[in-house]
Amino acid sequence: MDPKSTVKIINKDIDKLEKEYARGKVSVHGIMKEQEAIMDIAEKELEKVKKKIIITRKSLEPYRSGKSLDDDFLTMKNKYERLLVRKEQLEKTVQIVLESIGRGKLNLI
Repeated sequence: MDPKSTVKIINKDIDKLEKEYARGKVSVHGIMKEQEAIMDIAEKELEKVKKKIIITRKSLEPYRSGKSLDDDFLTMKNKYERLLVRKEQLEKTVQIVLESIGRGKLNLI
């Protein structure tokens, strides 16, 4: 094989690789945008949950001072526990997305 034909083949391969890289870069960019949108939604939901936790905690205050443990208390206690679990889930979601976005940005370099 003569050197000119070898150079042509190499140049074609380089062009193909550059096109694949460009497509991959666009794909990663799109995924990162989706992840940022997910993170925004999760952060907004997290703020709502934190506010609900504060309100529910205040509703439970009278029971700490010795008020009888009735059905209302158990309902509020269960609601509070569910909110704490939801808060933890949302915090994990935000953390995972942040890590994923960070990895995506590293891949774009």
